[in-house]
Amino acid sequence: MNLKKFQSTQGKKWLVFAIIVELNLLLFFVMILLFNSYWLEINYYVSFWLGMQINLILLILLLFIAALLFNLYMIYKFLQSIPETNTIEPSRHQKLALLIIFFLFNLLAIILFYFTSSYIEIVFLKIEFYSLLIFIPTSLLLIFLLYPLIRSFPKVKNHFSMKVCSPKTKSIIILIGIMGLYSFSFLYPILFIPASVIDYELPSKPDIIAHRGGSQLGPENTLEVAEVALDYDIVGWEVDIAISYDGVPFLMHDDTLERTTDVEEVFPEKNSERADSFKWKDLQKLNAGSWFVEFDPFNTVKSGILSKDQLKNYEDAKIPSFEEVLNFTRENDLILDFDTQHPPEDHPYYETYIGILFNMTIELMDDLSKIMIPTSSERWLDLIEENDVEEIWTYADYDNTGDGYTNQEYREFYQQDFPIMVYTINSLERFSQLWCLGVSWVKTDIPHKYVDIEEPLWFMPSESYLIIWIVIYIVGISVAIISGISQQKTKK
Repeated sequence: MNLKKFQSTQGKKWLVFAIIVELNLLLFFVMILLFNSYWLEINYYVSFWLGMQINLILLILLLFIAALLFNLYMIYKFLQSIPETNTIEPSRHQKLALLIIFFLFNLLAIILFYFTSSYIEIVFLKIEFYSLLIFIPTSLLLIFLLYPLIRSFPKVKNHFSMKVCSPKTKSIIILIGIMGLYSFSFLYPILFIPASVIDYELPSKPDIIAHRGGSQLGPENTLEVAEVALDYDIVGWEVDIAISYDGVPFLMHDDTLERTTDVEEVFPEKNSERADSFKWKDLQKLNAGSWFVEFDPFNTVKSGILSKDQLKNYEDAKIPSFEEVLNFTRENDLILDFDTQHPPEDHPYYETYIGILFNMTIELMDDLSKIMIPTSSERWLDLIEENDVEEIWTYADYDNTGDGYTNQEYREFYQQDFPIMVYTINSLERFSQLWCLGVSWVKTDIPHKYVDIEEPLWFMPSESYLIIWIVIYIVGISVAIISGISQQKTKK
């Protein structure tokens, strides 16, 4: 099919629209694939919210694959009709199907990304991680296509119609688009250098802090999962501390007990009440680990990494008190990083909650290596200053960030020797990037997946990276010059 024949084809707008829909679907499909590290986590929380086991991500992927294949078939049929009838004339049902696919799947993607907005940044970080594999082939392909483009462009613009705007205007618009594509592909890798490119010695591997004890390794916020996490070279663990109605601090992340205990069976009339409305003796009646073994939300049990004894311990796990946590931390020479879950104003310990935690920490902190409280709360800071406690770190001593800095900012922190802890990193690619950026600690739900990594998945000295792009630039400029000279000779 030549360009002239395509130009004269009736209904070609439907082919163009079908191609746009296909590219649109493909873009969203790739974005979903890129946050694969968090699929199990998304499925777990959606299943809990719906009250039934569901593999939401698999369902969405199957829908996108079906739409991609159907749309591809439509494109094939449209192309097939051009040489036969010189007309693309989809039926009413085909037109409706294309429109429904376009609007429905864009709406689905918007809803999905709205509810998973915290994961969207992962997509861009993954793209950056693989940028070398993306931009080098793209740049080489563009260099390869440069000569044919220069030779064919004068001929192509002669086929532009007068619709909408003049052929000259159309040719200028297309030329600007081509130049923009080339400029982006060649300048972006230099202006935004990937995290894995370093201009210093490779930093030490970040120390691992088990988030909630390692919440994809076992039942979160329990001593049992922390015990297992010790096998994977953690240097510390992070916990969430609430306080019971009778003043006993205990571990719990959520406002209620529904997700991580059997409260619905033991106290069915109180299952949706706040965790801090329970007395300690009632909290001790709850099982805090059997749900993890039964539902296996992260395929940990299925993977076979847990022994029978460890599984039995999980099944019998109880909600631990803060005192037990401090003792466990000391006995295993760990760093303790804790978040406070402040009770509501009508709670009897609303005013004294911080003081209780601080006093317990002071009383039981002998031989504790370090306690980290990610806070800038004046109440905490005043208590620490009044008691001159060096072992308790706050934001004055380190930064605890949800991966909120740019690559350059991380590099500057590293060069200034300022310690940074980054949470919650469950992607091997991002872990590798943060390693190259020199962060001190990485907080993760999957300590078992980082233990055997001996170096980043890839890293490169900045000199080597620049040499690669200088060579590509030289080749590109040479091809452009040769193409220009050849074009001038052709005109003569």
